[in-house]
Amino acid sequence: MKVKLLKKIRKRFDWYINSKGFPILIDKRKKDFLILDLDEVKNYYQVDDDFIEKKLQVSVEEWSWRCLKNRILKPFGFSFDNINYTKAVRRSKINKNWSKDES
Repeated sequence: MKVKLLKKIRKRFDWYINSKGFPILIDKRKKDFLILDLDEVKNYYQVDDDFIEKKLQVSVEEWSWRCLKNRILKPFGFSFDNINYTKAVRRSKINKNWSKDES
């Protein structure tokens, strides 16, 4: 990430982990905090309990951390989903280049 973006994030947000293992996001500008527990994350992504049981492949704590990253990056024009997409595209390009060299 760019240094300017990291400075903006540190200036506006702070976070820590509560005793249950879920992150707490503190917005310094609004002087507000948000506990990202299971109910809050389900409301943010608009999913139900059926999704968690059948399709969620990571732990609930990891899912809440991803939600935290998404909420932090969204005001600055980035999203966690775009980062994963970019990583996947880069890996596929690397694999294509390696396969050309071997043949």
